[in-house]
Amino acid sequence: MTTLRGVGEICAQYGVTPTLHAHAGTFIEYRDELDKAMRDLPPELMSLCVDTGHCVYAGMDPSEVIRTYKDRVKYLHFKDINAEVLAASVAAGKDFYAAIGDNIFCPLGQGCVNFEEVRQTLIDIDFNGWVTVEQDTDPAAKSDAKTDAEKSRVFIEKTVIA
Repeated sequence: MTTLRGVGEICAQYGVTPTLHAHAGTFIEYRDELDKAMRDLPPELMSLCVDTGHCVYAGMDPSEVIRTYKDRVKYLHFKDINAEVLAASVAAGKDFYAAIGDNIFCPLGQGCVNFEEVRQTLIDIDFNGWVTVEQDTDPAAKSDAKTDAEKSRVFIEKTVIA
């Protein structure tokens, strides 16, 4: 937290808003770690990026996280997660990167993230920030990034910005 606070202080000197991204396979992955970071890091020094896929991967409800930290959420990553691959990965004790190799992340709308609820939460909190659509993939795994991106775009146009 000392290092992150220091980053926030340096960024503040230059008018940059740093954004913490709780991420699977890191020191800030689970809810208790995220809550500690949000308690320990002053809001003026650190905002929050909520990644819908990483929330679900770590057992969190992204909409609830967004509501809880609505004043700090400045940025979002829209990512969907295949519930069957998640369950199999947990049961087999696979690490995050092995799960990526198994295509745990999928085009938006094909996984278990409740984007209708996320959308409503963003409306409710009057979110006015940026969203990046992501899909972590393993270059060695069989996937088609262009087709997956097109599927995600169609889903967003039909569901999220409808």
